[in-house]
Amino acid sequence: MDGISDKKLLNIGNSIGNNDKLLALALELGFTYAEYKNYKATNQGAGDVTSAGTISMLFCWREKMKREEQVRVLSCALEKVGLVEVAEEHLKERGMRLTPAEVQPLARNDITDRAIHVKRNCGIRINENVSEVQLLQISREFPNEIFGSFCLSLGVGSNQSSNILTKHCKDYHKAMMEILMMWKNRTCGPCEELESALESSGAADLIGSILYKPK
Repeated sequence: MDGISDKKLLNIGNSIGNNDKLLALALELGFTYAEYKNYKATNQGAGDVTSAGTISMLFCWREKMKREEQVRVLSCALEKVGLVEVAEEHLKERGMRLTPAEVQPLARNDITDRAIHVKRNCGIRINENVSEVQLLQISREFPNEIFGSFCLSLGVGSNQSSNILTKHCKDYHKAMMEILMMWKNRTCGPCEELESALESSGAADLIGSILYKPK
């Protein structure tokens, strides 16, 4: 399979531009949050919003990829973060579009409805910043199948989370605890932010059972 040409990558970068899904895409492609901030700043340089940073990010990503993997990986990443139209416009002929079941195991509306139901019935939030004990409980009860999407919600890229999982010999619970502590050390662990990450990844049920106490 051919790789992605300079012209096509430029067109993809311009189509994405300064989209609010750029962070999710950067993390999905293996960049760190700090690297994303640099690319974002390039987009907004000199007072004018451009696609320069996004294009630079895509070219840096391509340098790390084998030619035969480029179309598949970028197509999958675009669809996973909700930039389906970009994948269809520029990579459709490659036949690499994911099925809805592969891209998003749980519909966003289902996640939101369930999260609202949980919050209405969970009582009072125990603390504003989550404790290490609560994080330990989350790591023990978190569903393995949505490990990757939750890590992305916490700002941990797929390559980094995969490396941490490998380091712990595929022990999801130990890997999850390390990632949760990384997030807490970086942010002080605000419960509101953690709730949003749990909701968006499909683990809203853990909010009421761990972060709240009955009224």
